[in-house]
Amino acid sequence: MRRILILGGYGTFGSRIARLLAKRKRWSLLVAGRSQEKAQALAQSLGDANVSAIALDREAITAVKLKSLELWLVIDASGPFQGDRALDYPVVRAALDAGAHYIDIADALGFVRGIGRFDAEARTRGLTVIAGASSVPTLSSAVIAELTRSLDPLEVEIAISSSNQATLGRSVHAALLSYAGQPIRVRRFGAWREIAGLQDWHPVAIAVPGHAPLRRIVAACEVPDLELLPARYPSLRKVIFRAGTELAILNRSAGVLARLVSARLLKSLSPFTALAGSAFGLLRGFGSARSGMLVTVAGRNGEAWERRRWNILAEDGDGLWVPALASALLTEQLDRGEIASGARPGIDVLTLADFRAAFAAFKIEDASEVERLPPSPFRRWLGAAVDILPQAIRELHDDPLERSVSGTVTVTRGTHPIAALMGRVLGFPPDAENLPLTVAFEPRGDGEIWRRIFPTSTFRSHLKPWPGRAGAMRECVGPLAYGFRLDTDAQGLRMVFERWWFCGMPLPRALGPRVAAAQWQEGEDYCFSVDVSGVGLGRVIAYRGRLRLNPSRQ
Repeated sequence: MRRILILGGYGTFGSRIARLLAKRKRWSLLVAGRSQEKAQALAQSLGDANVSAIALDREAITAVKLKSLELWLVIDASGPFQGDRALDYPVVRAALDAGAHYIDIADALGFVRGIGRFDAEARTRGLTVIAGASSVPTLSSAVIAELTRSLDPLEVEIAISSSNQATLGRSVHAALLSYAGQPIRVRRFGAWREIAGLQDWHPVAIAVPGHAPLRRIVAACEVPDLELLPARYPSLRKVIFRAGTELAILNRSAGVLARLVSARLLKSLSPFTALAGSAFGLLRGFGSARSGMLVTVAGRNGEAWERRRWNILAEDGDGLWVPALASALLTEQLDRGEIASGARPGIDVLTLADFRAAFAAFKIEDASEVERLPPSPFRRWLGAAVDILPQAIRELHDDPLERSVSGTVTVTRGTHPIAALMGRVLGFPPDAENLPLTVAFEPRGDGEIWRRIFPTSTFRSHLKPWPGRAGAMRECVGPLAYGFRLDTDAQGLRMVFERWWFCGMPLPRALGPRVAAAQWQEGEDYCFSVDVSGVGLGRVIAYRGRLRLNPSRQ
């Protein structure tokens, strides 16, 4: 029988991989870990003479040792996969030198991203190396492949919420705390940006018919999908992964500590790994045994804009089986000779149908739904008048998803002291020509947030409907709101000031600002000009520039 070594074989996920493989009765299994006693206990619990135990420290593995075990496959379910030591890939190197295939459950971006360095060697040796055979990126990529059929994907959001009663190992806590408060590189608005890990928590609802919905909060985490998916789907403007546990008090506490790291009051939360494990242990009796995952893809299906969601719920603690399924499924395919040699991340290596067949043995159910997205705010405000706009303006405004444009801007501040102060407060830079500028457009409710991002400052406003008015909108800046009529023709778009309000109370129009705002196209560029003056102040601010939609990849 082919022999498989499972490192971390008595851990949370390794033990489940061992149980899944033992049920097949097709391989000889070696359950490995630092403790011979724990490994032996797990092996004996499986009641199979072809399952044995071995004390083997992952940090001390050598090719000579693995060769002596006459292995066909090494499954690394132990980790950690973060840090400089992990990026030396000692287990991968030892497995290849020993002539064994290799699979792991890594969710560390750097580790999974770098596995391709072994591709040539693995091909030469006729061996297969797959990193990241877990919920991400293997399950997530299988789901996205299913959801993107007939869809040009522009946004992907993934969320996982674990049961509070889940028993997670030290390596999981170490991974989470390693990037708490640290910058995470993500795809947003069609460009690469940095956000802080585990800092800002967002609500998520995971719903499968026949089950009570799961309502939790999740925050940004660093996983391989953040880079693998934009490479796989170049059209993506947004890719973000969030995760959290069941109890909000644990999530919020992590968020507070992450902010201390962001503020550089703490260097890292990694030293608190043991404390985090203790906190989870003390609170394990609270909450439920329910876990869930949500994958959302938004994009264009012909002329229609759609958001497609895939929800999965695991009851009675069965969520812990989900990260283990990919390794077991890939082992079966490898055994049947269905996986080519070479080294690669675990993306697009299994299908959702493969996973669904495996879900059937557990209290795990999934469901998909499709939502037709409403038209963009400008399409709702202008209707068919959007169609006569120049192409650069139409492409920018007739889009209901997040996006951005970049280019240059020339800024001229007013000379009156009050005007100069207003310019600084709003976030405009001093007078300058051809400054770099990015404008990010974020859908928010029935309007849009516009962020004009200068090199050292940002001016933010919120565009909203003007109730009861067609062909018009309101632009809100702090407590002030300005009402504009939108005039369109084949040359461009003009915003004509008509009314203003303070905290919803109308203000005299005669005292309002004088605004000249226009958008037009030159060549392929979206061009704009805004000039604002005030009664008794003269010019407050003027800025004009030329921009282009950010390419799908930068």
